[in-house]
Amino acid sequence: MKSKGYTVFIIPESTSSASIQLRLSLGMLLTVSLIGCLFIAGLLTLVWDISQQDDSEALLSENLELSHRYQELKHEISDLDRRMELLQIYSAQIEMNSPTGPWESESNDQIEDFDQWRTQLNRIRQQSDLLMPILLERAGKAAEETAKYSHIPRLWPLSGRFTSGFGYRKSPVTGSWGFHKGIDVAAPYGAMVTAPADGFVTRSHYWSSYGKTVELDHGYGIKTRFAHNSKLMVKVGQQVRAGDVIATVGSTGRSTGPHLHYEILIDGVAVDPMMYLHTKNEASQ
Repeated sequence: MKSKGYTVFIIPESTSSASIQLRLSLGMLLTVSLIGCLFIAGLLTLVWDISQQDDSEALLSENLELSHRYQELKHEISDLDRRMELLQIYSAQIEMNSPTGPWESESNDQIEDFDQWRTQLNRIRQQSDLLMPILLERAGKAAEETAKYSHIPRLWPLSGRFTSGFGYRKSPVTGSWGFHKGIDVAAPYGAMVTAPADGFVTRSHYWSSYGKTVELDHGYGIKTRFAHNSKLMVKVGQQVRAGDVIATVGSTGRSTGPHLHYEILIDGVAVDPMMYLHTKNEASQ
């Protein structure tokens, strides 16, 4: 039985060129269609990766700006504290040096001096009244910025050997290409994994191919994940501070050897952790 086929005509706009006739079998047509779909899917994936990279760069810029602003606020508050202290000392000195006694017995010069002292003291008190709300406002902003800054995962969670980065790679387990949502750091079995920032535990159990996994919520839409651990040292709901031990290195789940798989997620989307690790590298590359 003759297999069904399809004929494709390619007709050029120019009348001087001959038309092209292609005879395609059903299997060949399906193959061409599949290749076209894969090409479009790859192109869409590339566009998505580029957009995510742009978002990550914007977050990095925001974090750096936040760090600089935090340092500026600390200097401003220190300066305001010094000025307030000097004003209080100066005010106390003027009070101590104010003349006393019946006004009728004072000379005109003493009365004039006292008026000058009183005017100067009132001016100092007015300046103090103006400075105090500014100081309180700056202190409040500094506390808010400090809280946010302490929740950004800037610290390396493990000291070890950097073995794999963020993005597309060939899987060491399956040998196929896929998207790697974090970074891998190899270290001896049982090495300590620490929290990169303040937060609380939202996951601490065996989780599919990730093996024994810890997940931290740092607030502000920021989460971190730590996979393939040998032992979990924290419980769900527990508060942790930057540097606290949360797990030990292992090779549970889909793994080829003891290492830590580390992810950072912003509003549920994985981003490159290397863009947040601004402190001295604990892991050698």
